[in-house]
Amino acid sequence: MKNFPHQMNDLFRLTNGLRVFADLEQQGKDLGDDQVVGISLARAGVYTFRAKTRTLDEALKFELQKPRSNRGTHTAARDLRRMFLLTGFLRLGEDGTLAISESGRRLLEMNTANRKAEILLQWGKALRQMPLCDASGRVSHPYRILLRLVETRPGIKKKFLALALEAKDDSDEEFNRLLRLIDQKDWKDILEEIGVTEYSVQNAVKILPAVAEQIGDIVKEGEACYPGPVNAEIGQSTLGDILGTPSPERRRLPGRRPRSVTAQEIAPVSMVDGTEGTRIQEPTLAAIEESIEQRRERTHRHQRLVQDFARLCENADLKLFEDPFDCLAVGPRDRFILAEMKTLSGEPADERRQVQRALAQLNYYEFFNLPAEVVAGRQITRLAVFDAQISIEHQRFLEHQQVDVVWRTADGFAGTPGALTSLRDMGIL
Repeated sequence: MKNFPHQMNDLFRLTNGLRVFADLEQQGKDLGDDQVVGISLARAGVYTFRAKTRTLDEALKFELQKPRSNRGTHTAARDLRRMFLLTGFLRLGEDGTLAISESGRRLLEMNTANRKAEILLQWGKALRQMPLCDASGRVSHPYRILLRLVETRPGIKKKFLALALEAKDDSDEEFNRLLRLIDQKDWKDILEEIGVTEYSVQNAVKILPAVAEQIGDIVKEGEACYPGPVNAEIGQSTLGDILGTPSPERRRLPGRRPRSVTAQEIAPVSMVDGTEGTRIQEPTLAAIEESIEQRRERTHRHQRLVQDFARLCENADLKLFEDPFDCLAVGPRDRFILAEMKTLSGEPADERRQVQRALAQLNYYEFFNLPAEVVAGRQITRLAVFDAQISIEHQRFLEHQQVDVVWRTADGFAGTPGALTSLRDMGIL
């Protein structure tokens, strides 16, 4: 099993640790010096001592009396240094000196109280790209493998996620080997076959599952782990930047904040398998792999649909926002479009599910997630946008729920009369 740093699993604490490295770099200090870095981590509160009876200065003095190999500050310095090198937040120059990388500086720029979601997003990107090499030079990407395990085996126990560090490379052959271990062996037999101890496994699952849960890539229910919702990028710009004063009180949920985007930026295609809907639960490996590929293709269709519709809105000089909704377009004369995009498989049952989801999400987003500024005295057009025309019955159903319907055609977009009237009035079609 490949070795991975296991000192800290709190991403905000780790980000503060990177700030320590950046401050030392600015002071001209050697980022490779365990003692310099370790003491600075302790003084910044990133590394804490177990014994709480001593002052910080007393604890540091006592620490320096220990053999170097037993100093916790030195271990923390080494582990964090390796973590930041693996994630690309530190870079090693040709002359062997360490420095904060460009991505590391971007992360530190986000390290403010109101940009926590952006920090998590940046960590998610870095972890997906993070390579891990064994003694034979074989490279894998353990975070991607971990997410693939959770996606392929929803409800997998947390301890099995240690196998993300067991994979020698990213090949399907190697991934299938991990699945066979999970499906065919009991836990003790797995440990014996891969030649690791329970203690090593406990260290192996300290970090990656915990940070995946913080980012939202997985959801834990007890020891069972499930795929989390797809994360979308969150930026600084808000609707409040372009709207007036807030409206009267309205129920709101904390959390995501819409970000201003362009049609080119909206709906980025994820590096990992995304999904619009349900988890994979097919019983055979072949069925699972086929389902993953279908979902990947469907996610790409969904993102293209969002981008094409957003481009029409942008061409009409509407301002675009996303997250958690697919697209919010702000137009002139206090006009807004809240659009939810859905792809169709061609099966009636799938169309029924997608219509239901579109309605539920539009209702939820309007009630909970639209900023309070939007709802007071402004006209909101709610659109369900599909990649093909839905049945007349479902069109009527959505219109009855005050949702207009638009669908993609070979030449662009078409829709119900109410939808076309609204879009033309805003200069979109």
